[in-house]
Amino acid sequence: MVDSSGSMEKPIGGAPTRLDAAKRAIGALLDGLPGDVDVGLVEFRDCQRIRRDRFYSQAERDQLKAQVDSLEPGRGTPLARSVERAGAILSSQVPGTIIVVTDGKDSCGGDPCAAAAAIRQSRPNLTIHVIDIGSEGASPATCLAEMTGGKVYKPGSPVEFNRMVAEAGGQAEAGACP
Repeated sequence: MVDSSGSMEKPIGGAPTRLDAAKRAIGALLDGLPGDVDVGLVEFRDCQRIRRDRFYSQAERDQLKAQVDSLEPGRGTPLARSVERAGAILSSQVPGTIIVVTDGKDSCGGDPCAAAAAIRQSRPNLTIHVIDIGSEGASPATCLAEMTGGKVYKPGSPVEFNRMVAEAGGQAEAGACP
């Protein structure tokens, strides 16, 4: 899940914008995933627009990277509705992971904690990891991870961003590289 709200235009470390850092980190993650992992994209950019794409096989990952690279900032952060949508498309029969890249709280009247609680009830094999870029202290997004046994990552630079996204995506060895 990628937050492409207007606040993602702010810089992070040496990257021009948070969204640019997210695009690079997601691209690196996709390049390193095992071939048997299908990956989907949920983009949230304003209260009325949540794009849920489709699942991509290994052979289609370049298409997915092109979709990620085309993301542009919008307005609003429908975090709760986006989590609900992502949770609804994943199987309740097999383990799954949602990686949420966001820099803010839900600005569209949703309750991310309630969305996480509902996912935990219907999909106990689903884990949500949050890449929280920009919020200070405990963000409302923190409960997404806490409710589902995931982790919250707070990168301060593009290098940390890449490492943390890789770790959230199960590429532990990527976290060992400087």
